[in-house]
Amino acid sequence: MIEIAGIRTESLSDGIGVRTVIFFQGCEHHCFNCHNPDTWEKGKGKLVSLQYILNIIDNDVLSTGVTLSGGCPMCQPEQVIELLKEIKKRNKNIWCYCGENLEELNEKQLELLQYADVLIDGQYIDEMRDDTLAFRGSSNQRILYKNKDF
Repeated sequence: MIEIAGIRTESLSDGIGVRTVIFFQGCEHHCFNCHNPDTWEKGKGKLVSLQYILNIIDNDVLSTGVTLSGGCPMCQPEQVIELLKEIKKRNKNIWCYCGENLEELNEKQLELLQYADVLIDGQYIDEMRDDTLAFRGSSNQRILYKNKDF
């Protein structure tokens, strides 16, 4: 089982192309002016099976990719790894948002990145907010690409 806050289908704003977005429940960063503060507290989301999520992805026929958002996907790395293995079998492009910087990730979190194509790392910092940036909220956040940056 995996705890999520929700799932959005046919998103155009959470990565390149049409995407299925999974919002994970639980985040330890508590960024000031976070746009998803309702995802911070563990135990306040919905416990679902991996198959439940995969069924939604499979039925989002316009989607070419999946975005992991939050909360923070890195708070449930073991479950997310199992999910990503199945998503990759479906030839979906995977983007992952996390509040940690790449250099701060532990071994299990780095294992999760084996399945991600793009990582947006770093906490949202309200003083560095920049509405002109694609796919990021603050200028400290980086867009990192597999086989180039990690």
